[in-house]
Amino acid sequence: MLDCNQTILNNGSTFYYIDAEGLEHSIEQPEAVAKVVESKYTVKVEGLEAFYKHDKSVHAFISPSGSTSFNTHSDPIDLEIRCLHGRKWMNVAGVIRYVVGGGQIHIRKNVPHKAINTCYSVCLSWEV
Repeated sequence: MLDCNQTILNNGSTFYYIDAEGLEHSIEQPEAVAKVVESKYTVKVEGLEAFYKHDKSVHAFISPSGSTSFNTHSDPIDLEIRCLHGRKWMNVAGVIRYVVGGGQIHIRKNVPHKAINTCYSVCLSWEV
């Protein structure tokens, strides 16, 4: 397991996996670790604000290649998708955008978007 995965899993407070239909299911931290090792499902980790010293919402997505993410949706807040590792494609308002480790994509509130997990990635969803 990558060090960044272990750091995220050790510092998060709430864990989910996203099933093949794009629905999230609450799991405990040991099961989240197992899901990451299994490399089949996207794992969402919430409660990372204190670790990243940010006073707004920060959660992570650990996404194996080919895993499902949420269906197209919008959020009531502005977000930055910060890619820590790997590569991620995002459909943002019908435009395909690409981000690599160290890069970020800004998504304005109420703009429809969907992650496309063609490659393995570890990304933060960072409220701005």
